[in-house]
Amino acid sequence: MGTATKQANFLLPEDLLEELKKTVSKREQSKVVTEALRKELKRLKLKKALESSFGSWDDRQHPELKAGTGKYIRAKKVNTYKPLSMKTVIVDTDILIDFLRGRENARKFLLSLVKEATICCSVITVAEISAGMKDHERDNTMELLDSMHIININRTIAEKAGEYKRSEKKQKLELDDCFIAATAFEQKAVLATGNGKHYPMTDIEKMTLSSK
Repeated sequence: MGTATKQANFLLPEDLLEELKKTVSKREQSKVVTEALRKELKRLKLKKALESSFGSWDDRQHPELKAGTGKYIRAKKVNTYKPLSMKTVIVDTDILIDFLRGRENARKFLLSLVKEATICCSVITVAEISAGMKDHERDNTMELLDSMHIININRTIAEKAGEYKRSEKKQKLELDDCFIAATAFEQKAVLATGNGKHYPMTDIEKMTLSSK
């Protein structure tokens, strides 16, 4: 069954309405407006979450992060083994943890993406953050994650992750990092990370956020 609909009355600028009529068939106009509204509401929800969840992790209650976010994430991992533009960004776990810890560079970076990009993260990141948060930090942490586009692992991503793990012989890659990189590859997205050394792959676009 399709999603139930309900008529709504609201005003649009005259020039915008005329452009809509000229560009989109009458049959498709509601669909276009709905998709644009969903996208904008998602952006506003993310902006609100960034404002309320920033710095919600108290460093005094996270001694495991004292040596740095990167080292913490590496220790947690088990050694088992849309066009490409800036419109879709996969944010790595370390940046989100630094944001939750109140690191200003992470806050500025995420806020800079809100207007121009679709901000996503992998389900791997959800697991890593959930493993590290305290019970009283859950609400703000989940608000942040819920405001983002969470990308699940499908077979295509899993196979690509296995390819990365198998082919990168020069350095020992964590399988979790391979999954995140494969997600960026499959989504044709930019991978934003605080540690570019974890991602030596040459077939994905990367940007590294300075820790300073």
